[in-house]
Amino acid sequence: APATPTSNAKIDSAAKSTTTALEAMRDARSEDPKRRAAALATLARVRRSLPIWFEPWARFVTGAALASDTDQTVHDRGLVLLSSLIACDSVNQPLLAARAAVLLRQWAQLPVQGNSIAALIVAPPSRPDVAVPKELSDATVTWLESRGSTDLVIAHLAAQLDNEPEGDGRSALVSRLASIMAARLEREDDESRRNALMARAMALVKRFDAGSEPLRLVILRAQHRAAQRTAEDRRAGRGTDEECEAARQQFESLIREFGVLAARSDRAKTASSRDASAQVGIAAEQAALRANREEETVRNAQFFRAWAGYYSAWLARELGHPDWRERGQDSMGWFAQLIEPGKAAIDPGDVSVDLRSNEGFASSILGSALAASLVQTGATADAWFALLASPGTHSSVRTKLPAWRIASYLDRGELETALTFLRSEGDGSQGVGMSLIAAARAGRKPDAPGAAELLTEAVGRLVAAGKLRELSLISLAPGAEESGSGAQLFAAVRAAADANRLKDEGKSVEAAAAWQRAADRIVGAIGPGVSPTVSAGARALNGYVLRGAGRPAEAADAFLQAAKEMQGDRAGDTRWLAVLCLEEAIRAPSSKGSTAATAGAGEATESMATRVSATVDAIITDLPDTSAAVRARAWRVLHTDVPAIADIDALLSDTVAVELAPAARRAALDGLYRRFRSLTGDERRAAARRALAAGDDVAAGGSEEGTLELRRRLELAIALDDRMRASDSLVALEARLLVDSAAAATPPSGSAAVIDSALAAELAARRTQIAALDGRMDDALTALLAIEPGSPWVRVAAQSVMGAVLRNPACGAAVRAAVAKAVISGQETAGAAEAAMWMRAEAELLREGKPAIDRTGAERAGSSALASTPKSAALLLASADLRVASGDASGAAALLRQVLSANAAGTEPWFEAKAMQIESIASTDQPRARSLLEQVRQLGNGFGEGAASARLAALDVRLAKLPSDTSSTERPAQRPANATTPNGDRR
Repeated sequence: APATPTSNAKIDSAAKSTTTALEAMRDARSEDPKRRAAALATLARVRRSLPIWFEPWARFVTGAALASDTDQTVHDRGLVLLSSLIACDSVNQPLLAARAAVLLRQWAQLPVQGNSIAALIVAPPSRPDVAVPKELSDATVTWLESRGSTDLVIAHLAAQLDNEPEGDGRSALVSRLASIMAARLEREDDESRRNALMARAMALVKRFDAGSEPLRLVILRAQHRAAQRTAEDRRAGRGTDEECEAARQQFESLIREFGVLAARSDRAKTASSRDASAQVGIAAEQAALRANREEETVRNAQFFRAWAGYYSAWLARELGHPDWRERGQDSMGWFAQLIEPGKAAIDPGDVSVDLRSNEGFASSILGSALAASLVQTGATADAWFALLASPGTHSSVRTKLPAWRIASYLDRGELETALTFLRSEGDGSQGVGMSLIAAARAGRKPDAPGAAELLTEAVGRLVAAGKLRELSLISLAPGAEESGSGAQLFAAVRAAADANRLKDEGKSVEAAAAWQRAADRIVGAIGPGVSPTVSAGARALNGYVLRGAGRPAEAADAFLQAAKEMQGDRAGDTRWLAVLCLEEAIRAPSSKGSTAATAGAGEATESMATRVSATVDAIITDLPDTSAAVRARAWRVLHTDVPAIADIDALLSDTVAVELAPAARRAALDGLYRRFRSLTGDERRAAARRALAAGDDVAAGGSEEGTLELRRRLELAIALDDRMRASDSLVALEARLLVDSAAAATPPSGSAAVIDSALAAELAARRTQIAALDGRMDDALTALLAIEPGSPWVRVAAQSVMGAVLRNPACGAAVRAAVAKAVISGQETAGAAEAAMWMRAEAELLREGKPAIDRTGAERAGSSALASTPKSAALLLASADLRVASGDASGAAALLRQVLSANAAGTEPWFEAKAMQIESIASTDQPRARSLLEQVRQLGNGFGEGAASARLAALDVRLAKLPSDTSSTERPAQRPANATTPNGDRR
């Protein structure tokens, strides 16, 4: 066969590449991970032989495949590729960028189902193009940073780093990535995400040494914080010797690591400073900035090395290591260099006080004080602390200073001084922490001077503050539980903790025995001669014990007695515990004995309910500025039929503590809603407006509570005719219910999520109401007819539609009849107002010669409504109106007689019945009509002021034009003898 021309060979090659690329794009969507990984590798290889316009398409396909992966790193890199299309290709490839935007939203969260290709794309021959082209890198970073997508910036730079050759470019990229990861690690609070990020950070610093100093610092700081938590746990009486030894060794390692990092960063700073001096312009400025950053790294590394030295020495002394003093001296020298660079030691009197407002400087002074507590005299340590006793000291250090002061006294063995300090400063914000470390040290040193008294004071305070769990975890030395009222109280705490543990394990008999042990121990802490602090704590603990033992009424008495010896928040919290116990006693099953016993239980319950209210009121009156007062006001709002505005205002105040604000706001909104439901008129609308205003700035919560809040907002907005708020709340509620129903159960194939039928009826009613507010009567009727006829929401929706029709003069008879018919069709028994409106509307259509909506239905509805309310003047008059319009004069007359006999002269129904009666008579016997009209004028003292007065006045004008002589030929023809007049009289 002849050889194929070269040009054809090129065409075949291009066609083959295109075919291969298309097949790879198809296989990139395969569920088989091996096939998907191979397709992406093929796409990366073949796209280089295709025109430049194909590159964004290959990036799109790769990004979509990676973004749907279950591996976090692969997933993030896919999101980066999709983001690059939006950032860089929106102009040239707008449709492709739009599709990328859709997928970016679709895969924003890490998928939980599927097989990952992470393990299949590691080797270079099988690696897809996971990095954005280098020329698009900066634009992609800018786009991601503008949206706060720091994690994707990290993923993007890591992918760029994989493709960057060695040299200055790689060093700059490592430095940039390290800085971003360092900042990201500092901000992350979630432990699992932080651990994952830490693993990536450590992998980066192991792989790339140069330029990673900022990231190394953050990693070391995280390790320092973990070891520090173990040390402070030991100070508070928790943790084992093994854990403390591991932490000590970690600190020793950190001392070396921080030293190495400080030396490296110092050399880098020197080099950057030389570059800044040798260069000019932007290059010099950038070098100077690098030098400043490296100087900051040096200072930070030295700072944490000094603190690591202190903690290593402190733990070594706790564990009995012989070389703890040398390490303590090292830390003193390191802190001295931070305060006065170049000096190995410094006297407190030589320190500049002007820099105490700097956090790092103040923390270095604190470190010197604590280190001095270990290796120098107490007077020296106090001199260091005195430098911090100034309003100018940085707040983060000054706030915790009391806890550090008592820690210093305890480290020096000055337990009596610590007791005096605890009594003078222990009621502040650091009181619980101070009491905890004091109890731990006194418990471990039971024979030290002042140990028993310190244990007594500290335990009493902790029990009064409700810190039973923390107390139960403290490890005591042998003998600490055997003497002293504080030790007895401590033993009671531990017995109560055992009881709770045994109860959780289902060991009720053992738990009861533990509760009894706790009660026996408490006796020794309540007797004569016990300090007020311990006795108050013992009574509070007694309340806990009695409550745990299932005796809530007695527990309430114990809490209230203990509160008498307390002040401020401690008193408030203890009184609040009494409220909770009384409520538990009320809820407890009553005796099922005799009638007399049941009556006695009822009286006791009523008495306890009165005590609850009295205790709540007393908390608010006696302790208005405490957290307990906020809880008490919330209780009062939730347990009052019409909550007081003063309580609601207090709950919505900016002075409510942050941790209590959400619950206080919920209680206030609930109170405003119940005021709205209970009141009428202006007060009702005021409550609705306030509730909506209070809820506007905060998104509705999650789960059922948030759904209820949206339902209430919707109801309030409709009551205020606030269409915008109502529509917004309805949209939010519908979206929430659809999401909840979809999450609760997977809907059948091809069907949508199904909302609970009761809620669906409520939503339909709200749609009806909003459409009625908007004047969209057709939509309102459609929504109304969609509600299940037996649902109570039919009545709610119908009232809104009826109200809208009655308020709108533009709604003609046909609309009124259609609305009334729709409303009644959803009712088991026709309502009087709806039936009356329907009959009136049908009568008006009949008089105007227009087609009826459903005259027979109106008559049936009227008969049904009259059967329920036979004396309803509105129904009788409406029925008479319809009969007059349809020519049933006798039927109308009979109904009018019922109205006239049941309603006194001069009332509105009487006037209207007379007007209808005279109108009918005037058509056949005008003189008689004139006479009857005069009777009305006399009996009713005029024609009244209601709607019928206009009709009577019109008759007065019309009948006044009659000639005075109506005899002879003007008289109408005689009716048959058995005929009736329009008013029902026989002639």
